[in-house]
Amino acid sequence: MDIDTSTLLLTMSEWLGVVAVILILGMSQRPDRHPLVFRYPRREGLVALGLAGLVFLLSLWFYNGPGIALLAETGLGSGLLITRLALAGLSVLAAGAFLLVRRQPLRSAGWKRGELGMAVRWAITLVFLSVFLRGRIFALLDGVSAVEGQALLLWALIALAEETVFRGFIQLRLSAWLGNLPGLLLTAALFFLCQLPRLAGTPSPGTGLLIAAGQALVLGWVMQRSRHVLAPALYRAVSEWMYLL
Repeated sequence: MDIDTSTLLLTMSEWLGVVAVILILGMSQRPDRHPLVFRYPRREGLVALGLAGLVFLLSLWFYNGPGIALLAETGLGSGLLITRLALAGLSVLAAGAFLLVRRQPLRSAGWKRGELGMAVRWAITLVFLSVFLRGRIFALLDGVSAVEGQALLLWALIALAEETVFRGFIQLRLSAWLGNLPGLLLTAALFFLCQLPRLAGTPSPGTGLLIAAGQALVLGWVMQRSRHVLAPALYRAVSEWMYLL
């Protein structure tokens, strides 16, 4: 999508608001009673890198290969959100296959049951913050059309899938192997890399790349602090959706 300078500045102010709110929420955060521990962190890190490489190849196949054309032939369409959902769906299926084959629980992909309640509260707070800072409160009060509601549903599915893959599966493993900050930064770099095939053909790729880089860092930090993939996923779904309003 083509994002102008004012929208970019608004997005950056939203990120600053998210950082501030997360710092405040983190003051009352309880200690993690059941921290996630991998027995062989280096091996898990290499698996995470392998999954990231697979997602990158899928992204190339969709945006620089026959993927979009084949998707259109299925009758599902080839619009931006449908294409992103198809790619996200294949990516999360690959992550699920890794978990199944290696007999690992969902909590090792960022879905920790004990952190769910806190993640929901954090997600709701970040969603309201995003709506407020974007100035969309009155637009939402006026009602959401069927098309806008469908777009929100698609974005929710895309965000849940992609955040499970990157902030859940990949970031947790890289952080266990390399440490929290290096794991966050490397995951953000891998997420950014996987966005390149999609953004290369957009009208203003430079702005899109800047958004992708900043978003990757913010979402990674939200995941690190909330300890559950639901918080970054729901926040991202609404934040991305509001570009379409």
